[in-house]
Amino acid sequence: MKRVLSLLTILFLSLLGCSEGDPQGTIWHSGAEEELIAFIRRAVGQESGEIYVINPDGSNVRLQGNVETRASGDLHWSPDGESLALLRNSRIFILSERGVVGKPLETYVRPENLTWSPDGNYMAFQSGHEVIDGWSAVRIYVSVSSYPGVVRTLPLLDTIDLWDAEPSWSPDGTKIAFSSDRGRDGYEDIYLMNPDGSQLERLTWPPIAKSRPVWSPDGTKIAFEGEGNGNGSTSIYVMNADGSDIFQVTHNLTRGNHTPTWSPDGTRLAFTSDHEGNPEIYVINVDGTGLRRLTYYPGDDYAPTWSCGKTF
Repeated sequence: MKRVLSLLTILFLSLLGCSEGDPQGTIWHSGAEEELIAFIRRAVGQESGEIYVINPDGSNVRLQGNVETRASGDLHWSPDGESLALLRNSRIFILSERGVVGKPLETYVRPENLTWSPDGNYMAFQSGHEVIDGWSAVRIYVSVSSYPGVVRTLPLLDTIDLWDAEPSWSPDGTKIAFSSDRGRDGYEDIYLMNPDGSQLERLTWPPIAKSRPVWSPDGTKIAFEGEGNGNGSTSIYVMNADGSDIFQVTHNLTRGNHTPTWSPDGTRLAFTSDHEGNPEIYVINVDGTGLRRLTYYPGDDYAPTWSCGKTF
């Protein structure tokens, strides 16, 4: 049986410095306490894109960082709003006013769908690097932000044919929400656990599949992607943090609606939708009113993340 370290062990590990890239040419476009939505803009035919920011009203779209700052998936403001975590070529990088640094990580780890702890000291993410009997076991791991080691958080059900993914750390730091098919009922659903993997709790059940949970800033609600109108599309939903009162926020948007992110005041959601063709960034009130398209680009605009009220 594999030895699973606890988060208490991580707390005693020494923090190691990150290796910096060349920060020259980095451009910053923001001021204190300014709200911004960051996203990835990918040209047609490209595998990765540059990081852009936009005001929540759709104005002032501009490059964040420089043309050498590329991301392939996932983008998350740090809790203090002073940096952006991004994924490129299955590695984690941190973009800030100092430039771009790579998070130390064991080479065999392949992070996806990362989330910060509220104090910014840890990251949780999924990885399929553990191979059991020829199968990649997708599990959730926690790592100190500047330390290469990882700790699996879910030894509770160590089977190769199930996956646990898409973690989201609660604002108070006590819980991680995630999606999983561990219910063995043919659906993805939303679960909760403590950051060390204990006290597993299932929040949702069929008949719709649910994924990509994300906490509201006050910790009272969780937004997620769910099956939409029975035509293969997905919609954005919101529920209470205990799984009650599920509410469908987006309606009549065919195709995919993905990666919701909360406004700092918890009244709106930004998300990616391709119902008008290619993926673009939209904003909607949590009650389902006020849908607004923010971006217009012939390529793909995706992976939005809303700053927490303070930026570079």
